[in-house]
Amino acid sequence: MDTFETELKETLQNNTNRNVSEISIPMRDVLISSFKGEMKKFSLIVWTLMLVFGGLTVVCGTGFFYCDDFKTQLLLIVMAHLFILLLGLVKLWYWMLANRNGINREIKRLEMRIAELTEKLSNR
Repeated sequence: MDTFETELKETLQNNTNRNVSEISIPMRDVLISSFKGEMKKFSLIVWTLMLVFGGLTVVCGTGFFYCDDFKTQLLLIVMAHLFILLLGLVKLWYWMLANRNGINREIKRLEMRIAELTEKLSNR
């Protein structure tokens, strides 16, 4: 169990005036957790694609300035724009995956909490 879960459990058990939304997960932990578990494969794919598309964007952008032919310049600038769009789409796809997994994780936590509460109520 990580620090976020222990803080959340303590807050819920102590019934303090502390708001549950005040408990935050550090960004460093969020980034590190994306390279663990089931997201590891997707993170490696996304970072590889980002490096490839970023490199191709730079190559097309610099090639634009060194080319004399107008048609080639037009082709290179369109390709650079295409790679920038693909880069954004890959990031959007990964963001959607991460959000889906985060929502699934929160639903599982909620189900566990409901199971604990029903167990406590049935023991009374």
